[in-house]
Amino acid sequence: MSVGAGGIIYASDINRALRGGPERPLCVLRNAAVQSVANNSVATALTWDTEVVDTHGWHSTSSNTSRITPNVAGWVELKAFVHFAGNATGRRAAVAKMNAGTANYGEIKAATSASGVSALVVREFLVNGSTDYLEVFGFQDSGGALNTADTTNTFFSVRWLREA
Repeated sequence: MSVGAGGIIYASDINRALRGGPERPLCVLRNAAVQSVANNSVATALTWDTEVVDTHGWHSTSSNTSRITPNVAGWVELKAFVHFAGNATGRRAAVAKMNAGTANYGEIKAATSASGVSALVVREFLVNGSTDYLEVFGFQDSGGALNTADTTNTFFSVRWLREA
């Protein structure tokens, strides 16, 4: 934004400047309880009941709790860290941008540790600021239902980066 002497400053100019500064939209979620993921599930959308921060009302703790719905168009960075109980292969996490029943999945990553399997996914998406929403999905094939674990470190965050 560049305004010369005597130029007009519009509300859109101010909003753009604010989004690039300390008021940049950010939503960080956690879940206070573990969540069960069925064996060989196609995809289980993980739900979130605790908003660590939600500067622009992107998440609801009462409806569609698996979703972050950015109300500002542009590029966003999504980060998700999911920890599964049990140390074995076959535990995965994915992120997706959803709109009108279609999904654009992000990368799926998993790493095994002594106490379980953790998956960290980082991905950028272009969102339209109205109907696009973002979700995190869990997958596992342990032979039975398996819980996510570590409610302290399992999180879902979306940060607005820039206009398209």
